[in-house]
Amino acid sequence: MWLLVRFARVMDGQGPGFHILPYEKTTLVYLDSTGNGARSAVAGVPLRSDDGLRRCKAVGRLEMTYGLQIGAQGKEEIEISRHGMGQGLLISAHRTMEAATLEKSWILRLVADGGYLVLRGFSPSIERFSALVRSVCSRTMLDPAREFSAGMTVQKVDIGTGEIGLHVEHGTNPLTPHLTWFFCRRAARKGSQTTVCDGYRVWDALSVETRRLFRSNDIAYSRNIEEAKWRALASYLLGGAKRDDEITVDDIVELAKAFGDGFQVKPNDDGSIYYVYRVPAAHATLFGTRLAFANSILGPSYHYEKPRITFADGTLLPGDVIAEIDSVSSALIEEIDWQDGDIAIIDNTRVMHGRRAVLDPERREIFVALGYVDSAMPPA
Repeated sequence: MWLLVRFARVMDGQGPGFHILPYEKTTLVYLDSTGNGARSAVAGVPLRSDDGLRRCKAVGRLEMTYGLQIGAQGKEEIEISRHGMGQGLLISAHRTMEAATLEKSWILRLVADGGYLVLRGFSPSIERFSALVRSVCSRTMLDPAREFSAGMTVQKVDIGTGEIGLHVEHGTNPLTPHLTWFFCRRAARKGSQTTVCDGYRVWDALSVETRRLFRSNDIAYSRNIEEAKWRALASYLLGGAKRDDEITVDDIVELAKAFGDGFQVKPNDDGSIYYVYRVPAAHATLFGTRLAFANSILGPSYHYEKPRITFADGTLLPGDVIAEIDSVSSALIEEIDWQDGDIAIIDNTRVMHGRRAVLDPERREIFVALGYVDSAMPPA
């Protein structure tokens, strides 16, 4: 079993085992299957066991303590390090192992700390990626406008080749998932990086005046959705309770009521619908009450009509405010420079994502999954 302890200086003692002494450094230690070493390490006392502590490896400093057990034999090897200059984490596997063997609680704790994870070296397939998503998420959602790829979980990213601005997935409607997952089956040879930006950092970097403005005013997204697309969405939300040809606009209006006054839907004469979705631009996240500036103000609209984005009272966002958001966010962007087989897990309630222009579309092949979790932070 691997145990990540926040405080440790590793010292090679005389005889079997090592000493673990209090020190501000994160260390990954390999323990026997009894777990006795884990309790000793956390207590900060010397470990003296022929089998207890096999190996120690410093992997950089983190903010929290995590425990992980993988596989029946406990022989797998991983390394955890910071990804980029922010809080994101790179999880590297140094031996062949399946990502689906990672514990749900451990993944969620890392996502809570870093905002996003990049899993590298796990060599997954689409089926194994789908299994990992289902092992962590209690529910998944699909975008009916996207191409289906693996059952009812995974879809192909098929949104052109241009650069895509920062956004949260489905941030313009109340179906915003908790987690956005990406699987890179084949990476581009150049360019095409996925961009990520931590909403915690953006909120902290915005001016006092801009933060005050968004504390006092929700934003609103409004647009039309053509009939074929809202019917497909209603069919998915109804879980097959009605045939597609039985679904009416009253069904989508009724479904909208479940989201309260913040989501208003009305039918248009041509069979399409018009909706208005009201939401704070800065809000609490899946894992806590700290405000994150995570929204789709700068985002794209590829499969749907571009939304009109205003304050909740209908007034336009000032141009200088949008320019500040763009400037601050751009300065805090991290890039995921994909490698074949990489997986990214993003807290969609905290971290915005986008994309650099695709320069190698013939090779780049990325899939997406969207999901919800019932429990944001499992017990330690």
